[in-house]
This record gives sequence, C-alpha cells and structure tokens, in this order.
Amino acid sequence: MGYAGLLPYFKRSEDTGKERHLELRGTRGPIRVAPVPEASRHPVAQAFATALCALGYPVTEDLSGSRQEGVAWPDLAIADGHRVSPASAYLRPARHRPNLTVRTGSLATRLIIEGSRCTGVAYVRDGAVEQAHAAQEVVLCAGAVGSPQLLMLSGIGPAGHLSALGIAVTADLPGVGSNLQDHPVATATYASAAPMRASGYNHGETYAALSSPQAGDWPDLQLFPILLPVAPPGRETPDMRFALAASVVAPASRGTVRLASASPDTAPLSNPGFLAASADLDRMAAGLGIIRLAAASAAMTELGIWEAWPGPGAGDSDGVRTWARSAVGSYYYPAGTCRIGPPADPEAVVNHQLRIHGITGLRVADASVMPVIPNAPLHATVLAIAEKAADLINRS
Repeated sequence: MGYAGLLPYFKRSEDTGKERHLELRGTRGPIRVAPVPEASRHPVAQAFATALCALGYPVTEDLSGSRQEGVAWPDLAIADGHRVSPASAYLRPARHRPNLTVRTGSLATRLIIEGSRCTGVAYVRDGAVEQAHAAQEVVLCAGAVGSPQLLMLSGIGPAGHLSALGIAVTADLPGVGSNLQDHPVATATYASAAPMRASGYNHGETYAALSSPQAGDWPDLQLFPILLPVAPPGRETPDMRFALAASVVAPASRGTVRLASASPDTAPLSNPGFLAASADLDRMAAGLGIIRLAAASAAMTELGIWEAWPGPGAGDSDGVRTWARSAVGSYYYPAGTCRIGPPADPEAVVNHQLRIHGITGLRVADASVMPVIPNAPLHATVLAIAEKAADLINRS
C-alpha cells in the first residue's frame, strides 16, 4: 500500500470543485473541499501568511498538489459553512440501506475469537451485554488508541503485558499498542487591545508546511494560527485573542498505548512520548522561532498585538526549548499502533490486506495501521485507507 497504490483512493474520496492537478486531486468524491475565499479571510490569518512570505518562505497554491511545501490557503473540508465529515459524506447517504444498522451509545468490550478466527464483537448498550456476529469478517475502526485497546482486551497483543493483567493470550503480537506517533504542538499566544471577529471557517484558515534545519526530504513543520482565545496548558490569559502554533509533523519520537486494567470501562494508558527525541525538540524550537519572528513583523504588529506567552523571558534558544517542553500538546492525530508489515516483522500487526497476523476474519482500517505518520493532518489519509479497505473487502 505505497504511494502509487493509495493515490487513487485519495482522489476517489475528494471533490475539489474544479479541475486542478488532476494527476493528484479528485473531483467526484463525497468530501467537498475548498480554501477560504480571499474576501472571507480572517485578518490574523492574512497577516500571518503575509509575514511568513516577507521572511522569505515559499508560497504554494496547493499543499495537496505538486508543490507540497510553503505558505498556503489549503483546501478545508467545509462546504456551505458546514464541516464535511465522514458521517455526513458517507454514512448519512447510506443510513437507510436495509443492510446497515448503526448502534449508538454502545461500548465494544471485546472481539469474539473462536480458535484463531474472529466471529463478532461483544458490546454493552443500555447496561445490557449484546453481541454482533459476522458472517464473513469484522473490520475494526476504533482509531490509534481504541483499536489496540480492543485488541488487547481480546487477548491479541504483547503476551507479557496481557498475562500480567490476567488476560488469556490468543495471539502474541508485540506491536499492538507500540509505535504510537502524533504531531506535537506548542503555541505562542497573543493579546490585543481591540476585539477580533471570529473565523467563519476552521479557526485556522492558512497553513505553512516548512522545513526545519533537521528536516530530511520533506517539510517537518506545520505552522498555523488558532483564531480562538485558547490558553497554553496550565495558564489562563483572559485577554488573549489568538495563538500561533508550531507542530512537528515528521516526529522521530514514539510512544505506546497499554491497558490500565482488563476492564473495558477503564481508559487505556496512552504515552505519546512527545519530544522524547532530541531532534523533535530542535524542530519545535525552530518552529516557535519562526512564529515569533513572524509575529514581530509589520504585518502582525499593525494589528495591535503583543505576546502573552511565552513572553520576553523566553528570548533565547534555551528559553524557547523550556517553553516548548512545558507547553507541548497534541495536534490530535495519533497513528501507528497496529502498523502494516510482513509476518516476519515482529512489530507488525496487520498485513497489506489489513488483516491481523495470526487471526482470520479480522481487519483493521484506521490510522493505527500507518507505519509512519504522514507530515500532514490525517483526515484525507484515513479516508483513503477506508476506501482501500472497501475495495479489499469487495474483492475477497
């Protein structure tokens, strides 16, 4: 499932609304995408983009096109003022099909394994234990935290960890819950004397994919505004108007998902390992440095802003690194905990057909199967995986 094999599924999922970069973009998919119209751009987003360009960073007219580095007004999954979600684009049009049942308010507790075959799932709904049985196969799509959790609750995972919790081991797969990756984010936050209008879009609008000195062959940073009064972790700034965020989108750090107990009611232990690799801290410091230079430019200062956090005390490189460690959080793109790989790879969980090694009748189709996290938000990639999974199932 390399680049060439997955590209048709990226194209199949999206509708850009116009023909551009047709070798890379789709025009007939259910997910309608478009950038923020120029007349509707938020003044902070516009000033931030202008400032980055003034600093000499390149511009690209399509981050999903042939040039995937630079300052951009990227396509957003927003149509007619509403988010175009997988639920609205895929599920709602199919909700009346007689072969579809949606059970809300349900908690999956374990997969039903008979011998080495998955035959269904047990779940709790309104306090009652119920089961859903599969005539052919089960497809697990609980995400990079929920999928490894349910596998481990069902006895599929690292044998030592499961045995220590009293869970009978069905398949010893050490890679389940390992290789956790995410895009760490740290922000600089800004206040202004005058109120600012709300964004009419996703409270971000413009994004820059840039390369730090630690980058390889592709951008490892994403910089963007957060056009909301959000405070850094543990801090309160009532007069804050917006934040500028730096995210490390090609992280070297890895974390884990492990069970806290054998009870499905207990949240798993998720350790993202943010900034565990020194290179990631260097990348984050570089991104914050670019943000602060942009904020000091004429385009931004004309808005009457000042930096609330980290403030003047973080003026040097050490201060920025200290701030990054204290302010780091998640861009909310966990991936990699059930990664694709051949059976000979002891850390691989699924094969290239998305089937679990050693278990028949069970596939995983979500961000957990990604061996390496993409250096971009994961929405489009997860949809491409889902489209590919649909084809694999239809052909089996």
